[in-house]
Amino acid sequence: MKELEKRLDVLEKTEQKLSVVEDFNNRLQGFDAGVTELEDYLVDARHHIDDLIKPSTEVSFSPEDRVTRWKIVRNIHAQFHNVSFPLPLPSSSTEL
Repeated sequence: MKELEKRLDVLEKTEQKLSVVEDFNNRLQGFDAGVTELEDYLVDARHHIDDLIKPSTEVSFSPEDRVTRWKIVRNIHAQFHNVSFPLPLPSSSTEL
């Protein structure tokens, strides 16, 4: 009888450890799905930024895109000159 109790105890401990592993596996699958979604978003965002920097065709940019493009140009300019002074906002959309 004692042998059977020992085996049941081992079985219970094994089931507890397996439940921890299963929980970790489920959380890891959720994390992987999130990372995959972010990687897909980054590919799309990179294409969008590339179009803002060097448009492949004549595109009419939305106001948000114009501001984003101006910020990108400002950041590139600051990195190129290794300074961090604020550049003035463009007075019209034709300056972008």
